[in-house]
Amino acid sequence: MFIEAAPEPVTDLSVEWSERWLCDHAGKPRNNRNPNISPSKSRTRAPSIKVGCKAWIYAERSIGNDMVKIVHRWEHAGHNADSLDNMRASRNPDVVRAWLDEKVSQGFDQKAIKALLRMTSEELSEITPYLETVPYSIKINAMDIYNAIRRKGDIDTRLASELDDSIALWLEKLLAFLKVLATKTSLK
Repeated sequence: MFIEAAPEPVTDLSVEWSERWLCDHAGKPRNNRNPNISPSKSRTRAPSIKVGCKAWIYAERSIGNDMVKIVHRWEHAGHNADSLDNMRASRNPDVVRAWLDEKVSQGFDQKAIKALLRMTSEELSEITPYLETVPYSIKINAMDIYNAIRRKGDIDTRLASELDDSIALWLEKLLAFLKVLATKTSLK
């Protein structure tokens, strides 16, 4: 079943919840490059994964009804959703990102996470182009682990959403610590 237009946002009060998922390749590529920067100083970027795909899924549940209504347009345009190249170019699913964040929070470093993801030769030999699902451990690369470690560091070090406020709070903490340290040393 293909529907030409996406459903309108829920304004009906009889709907308990609704959710809409878009393909990672939806939208048009944006050119954020600054033309005033020389090519030698500009960053080399991978091409955009955005190809204008119009695939989406919409689900809603009405109040007092246990049924979930699902409407979808699953015809992908501009890319093959089943290919390994498409999987490589797509973003990591939220489950994979959450798993990486959890391992970093538990204190695993890049080397330990890579060791967890390493597959045996038997597991690798089972992967063929005809598999319906491919393990995401193949897709996770060093940059994904690095980004998870940076996210954890950012969460741990920011005391406020604004940088200036965060620095001011860190200074307050440091001064309080120094004051406690000075009183402990003067008591000895």
